[in-house]
Amino acid sequence: MPIFSVIVPMYNAIHTIENCYQHICSQTLQDYEVIFVDDGSTDETVSFLRELTENDEKVQIISLEHSNAGHCRNVGIEHATGDYLAFCDADDYFENNLLGITYRKARDTGADVVGYNFKKIYDDGSEMAGVGIDKQFVSDLWDSYNYENCPDFILSTMALTPWSKIVRREFVLENNLLFDEITSTNDITFSSLCLANAEVVSFVNTR
Repeated sequence: MPIFSVIVPMYNAIHTIENCYQHICSQTLQDYEVIFVDDGSTDETVSFLRELTENDEKVQIISLEHSNAGHCRNVGIEHATGDYLAFCDADDYFENNLLGITYRKARDTGADVVGYNFKKIYDDGSEMAGVGIDKQFVSDLWDSYNYENCPDFILSTMALTPWSKIVRREFVLENNLLFDEITSTNDITFSSLCLANAEVVSFVNTR
């Protein structure tokens, strides 16, 4: 059983999926599986990805009829076998030490959820720092927290996006946490319930 299941929903992603895949492959922690869930792409995304990954035993590609990203992520969770879930959209990529540092933090703190910061990169190459962890609510002095010790602002401590955190898979299954199967904002409920139900939430300072 791998440490990580990386779940990647994709739709007509032929121009970005190779970059996404290559950055997953370059992780310093190599104990992972990748589950690509295609949302009924009408371009050559699936055939291109199958050719690209044909010799990679860590990769699973699931093709669905077109619905929404929430459904794709739920299917990915259903097929996952890793200790932790990491979510990456097809036009995103991980820095090469992300799985390693988040796993070490989860292991050291016993966290159900570990959050991290991110950057937005625009077509012209410019970058903008995104707020995955809000330091207005989370102190550098804290190593971990949960709903009981910060009930008034638990949902404000980190971004309510799936790709700004890792989550322990058994925690997700035990609490029956799923994404809303809708066309937009399908991740808010899942992320909110993860933070509200977690016995331990932690974070890493990625910048």
